[in-house]
Amino acid sequence: VASDLDLPYSTMCVNILIDCSAFISDKNKMFNLLIICGLTDALTTLDIPYSAAVIGDQNFKAIVKPFEEPHSYRALQRISDCIHIKRFRAKLPGCIEYAINSMAFPNDERRNRAIFTFTDGLDENLVKIKGWSELFKYSQLSFGFVFIKSSELVRKNLVFLENIWDTFEKETNGKNSVVKVAKIYANLDTLGYLLELFENVMKRSNRIDE
Repeated sequence: VASDLDLPYSTMCVNILIDCSAFISDKNKMFNLLIICGLTDALTTLDIPYSAAVIGDQNFKAIVKPFEEPHSYRALQRISDCIHIKRFRAKLPGCIEYAINSMAFPNDERRNRAIFTFTDGLDENLVKIKGWSELFKYSQLSFGFVFIKSSELVRKNLVFLENIWDTFEKETNGKNSVVKVAKIYANLDTLGYLLELFENVMKRSNRIDE
């Protein structure tokens, strides 16, 4: 909720990372794009600048909308075009490191940054909890992961994967950076989970859930 935000909007900026892996279905990519359109419109209304990048395998990371470019439908069209590039599966630690080091705001006016990553949550690095500590050590950064579920993941496989996501969030959140996960399907029932994720990452009031 805007009135509960601990940090003033004038100190904040946002990075958006969009996974264009070939393993993510076109339906799920378009649903992610729908969410991103709403998110970027809301950020612009709140005068919070954002940059966006597409991510993929080790050699594929590219900023497609820098902070200096105003929000526009042309920028969203560029994002839409780029997410349909078919790449191999993204390695999330490298992608997050890229955002931290290469997507900072151009000056020191907005030192508090939220990094939202839209992906499928199938990266094996999510089980390597200790390896994330070097990335989640900055108190001025907060992280939101939107894991869109494949329709092919059912029953035991889905339960197993969701346990990995839950453990990842529990073990990494609140040590220094806020880390939140939203697990979604490509349907409108997921909007409540997304609203909660965006609020918690932007609000940044409770670093460790009680």
